[in-house]
Amino acid sequence: MLPLPSLLAAAVLFIGLSTAAPASASAACDVGAAALAAAMPDLTQAQPLLISRRPVWNPPVHQEARADGPRLPQPLADAWAKAKPSNLFVVCPELEARLPTGWRYATEEEEGARLQKPTIRLFGAPLVDGASALIHVGSVCGGLCGGGGVRHWRKATGRWRPVGYVGLWIS
Repeated sequence: MLPLPSLLAAAVLFIGLSTAAPASASAACDVGAAALAAAMPDLTQAQPLLISRRPVWNPPVHQEARADGPRLPQPLADAWAKAKPSNLFVVCPELEARLPTGWRYATEEEEGARLQKPTIRLFGAPLVDGASALIHVGSVCGGLCGGGGVRHWRKATGRWRPVGYVGLWIS
């Protein structure tokens, strides 16, 4: 049996770590639906467009280098960087019905092509912590074309709204 001070320290550590844990699939899908709706103007201009079902890796966010730029909640950013790669459409397959007509998932051959056209859009699975969420979004369009980053969302008055974006990669 651990002494009481050790038990208290373990409880504090557990509570501190648990505040930035992945939320239920329902909360993640709500954020994902909002992210997909926000991306629709861009998505409908680039036809045909493919959607990736591959897991999306969450690169670390080095905020100390962004003193004047957007900041993400640090505990959530840390948990996001440690999360396993995942994909919005794997976690929330029902969102496929919200894609524009004619869109489809990219095949393995299309995902692996170096100079692909058309564009393949990436949506990572959101990491939700209460009323705050992060989602990795990006585009891969072949050669030196593409980019992505993490979009920060907040839930206010029952709706998820984007409140920041930090670009993480560009080709």
